[in-house]
Formats: sequence, structure tokens, C-alpha cells
Amino acid sequence: MNHPFLDIPWTFWGALCVIIGMVYTLLWPRAVKGVQRSRLQHLVIRWFHSIVWYLLAAACFIRTNPENNTLSNKLALLGLLFYLIFIGTLIYERYQLRKNKNI
Repeated sequence: MNHPFLDIPWTFWGALCVIIGMVYTLLWPRAVKGVQRSRLQHLVIRWFHSIVWYLLAAACFIRTNPENNTLSNKLALLGLLFYLIFIGTLIYERYQLRKNKNI
């Protein structure tokens, strides 16, 4: 059975995720002084957080059909993977910043 999360329909959660994704698409972390980003780091920091929210939105919208729960779960896990990569990249960037300040 497909139960809404906190008794709020999945379409609401999906719409909320789209709105948050749009915010992160427009407002993203700028370059930090003292740290040079590679193209891959820039790509990850610029887009991955937005992609996470869009994947979660897709998972919520797909979950409205109980037959597609497996696909919904896979999209949510893919969002988790993108989020972990994003967080790892941010941590690495902060590490580089501290390392450069100690030189």
C-alpha cells in the first residue's frame, strides 16, 4: 500500500522538492577565495545539489503510483549517491582551503 509521508500527499512533497531544486539551481556556492576548483569539482558543486532535489521530486511523483515504488526507491537512492558526492567534494574543497591557509 502506498501511504503518504506524514499524511501529506506525495505530489506535495514532489512539488516542494522541485521548488527547492529551483532555488539551488539559481543560488549555488560561488568560488571560495584561495581554492582552485577543477572542472569536475566545479560541475559537482554547481549542479549536483540541484540534481539531488530533482531526483527526489521525480521519486515522489513516481511514488503516487504504487506499482512504481521500486523505481521511486532507485531514484531516491541515486539522489543519495549524488548528495554524497556533492558533500564529499565540499569537504575536500574546505580541506584544500585550510591546507592553503596553513602554508
